Amino acid sequence: MNFLFGAMCCCLGFGSGFYHASLTRIGQQVDVASMYVPLLALIAISLGGWLKRVKSGGSGVAVTWVLATLVLVTGYLLFEHKWSMSSVKVLSTLILTVTILSLLEEFISRRRKTYGWLIFSAATLVAARVCWQLDVAKKFSGPDAWIQGHAVWHLLTALSLATIYFYFRLETRRDDRAISPP
Repeated sequence: MNFLFGAMCCCLGFGSGFYHASLTRIGQQVDVASMYVPLLALIAISLGGWLKRVKSGGSGVAVTWVLATLVLVTGYLLFEHKWSMSSVKVLSTLILTVTILSLLEEFISRRRKTYGWLIFSAATLVAARVCWQLDVAKKFSGPDAWIQGHAVWHLLTALSLATIYFYFRLETRRDDRAISPP
């Protein structure tokens, strides 16, 4: 699942680069759709942890392949139907789902996450959104400034993805002994 998340983040980088290089409608479709897939991978990581705990014995290999396939299929469908739905609603739903699954993990399982990473991820995501809104309103900086609001938005969202990944990967048992990541 770690590889899946990394690959989906690479897709995000490619999609964004493709859009900014081409400034075309298909570039925008690829860019927006590629924003969904890292979040889908985080949802799969969370669900994979739950399904492995429910499953008795055996490896989680089948679960991993099923979830990875679901991420790819869902990502493709979101790409195909990008123009028929609100990207703000889709992104908000995916972010809310990641948040709910993260909180359920803390309250139901015997594993404890390091909430500092979750809080930092949320804070950088909020700051990124503020930078994006200021940039769209042309209140962040001028077009010839060294620091551009959209570039800051990219950096902060990347930092948010990195820190939410750390949140999912770094956990301890309730007795505070470190455990190996799933």
